[in-house]
Amino acid sequence: PSQSVVDSADELNRKTAHRVQVQLPRSTTEPSLTRLAQHHAHQRNQLSVPSVPSVDTTRKPRVVNRFGGARTRFRCNVIGENYRKKCVWAHAPLSTKIKVVLRFATFNKAEAIRTIGREVLAPRGLAGSYEDYVDYCKQEFAAVLRIFADPCAYPILFHCQHGKDRTGIVAMLLLAILGVDDSIIAEDYALSEKCLVPVRRRMELLDMGAVGLPPAFCESPAPVMLNLLRHIRANYGSVHGYLRSAGLSDQELATIAWCLRGNFCGIAPPHTRLSQPPGLASNSSAHVNF
Repeated sequence: PSQSVVDSADELNRKTAHRVQVQLPRSTTEPSLTRLAQHHAHQRNQLSVPSVPSVDTTRKPRVVNRFGGARTRFRCNVIGENYRKKCVWAHAPLSTKIKVVLRFATFNKAEAIRTIGREVLAPRGLAGSYEDYVDYCKQEFAAVLRIFADPCAYPILFHCQHGKDRTGIVAMLLLAILGVDDSIIAEDYALSEKCLVPVRRRMELLDMGAVGLPPAFCESPAPVMLNLLRHIRANYGSVHGYLRSAGLSDQELATIAWCLRGNFCGIAPPHTRLSQPPGLASNSSAHVNF
């Protein structure tokens, strides 16, 4: 039953049951030198890239996008096995573990999940949960960012269920790579709460409430993101230091920044901007779902 309990924590993030290993792109050694060869390889759907160990993802079939090119879809399980086992289950009180096991034994899986939410996740609060995500999901976040290190993947659409938690952390990491000020990152994150007002009631009843989490988990206040940035700097020195500890190289970080500034698909040298809209610069794109 303990394995089932650990696996059930995954449902707190609305994961699909089917998972396979996917080969995730890594950055080139030098965008300005190898971009053309990589671009042609990507167009032939022959981009050879190594998979990332211990990361559960599902790569969906390629589809034709609105620009007439190929869009690659990634399903990335950001809240992975390491988080579920070493954070959620390991930190659960013994009394909680006993209750959860008994509920599984009586085939009451829904209540077992709500118990984990109420007694393990809710006490951590939204800010504490974000700290746990970055501490226990390093490899998964690194796998996501490696997609952004592929110049041929742009433009990229990325999102999760509500577009504020996992998406908010990934957006924060990308903006921090570019050197954006903390206050601007936090303000950008806080916009999600306003945009989610039309579905707030649904989130409270059917999403957070269904897994035992309080209404506060539906919010996205700026202080929560500022706290996360302080946590990263206190424990890893900087966002770049955190990403290096997650396995990203300096070259990969530089390539991500290079691409986010509008240089991708092999049509612009480093440190210059494109003369045409990025969305029309390539006949390929990526769709990333957490």
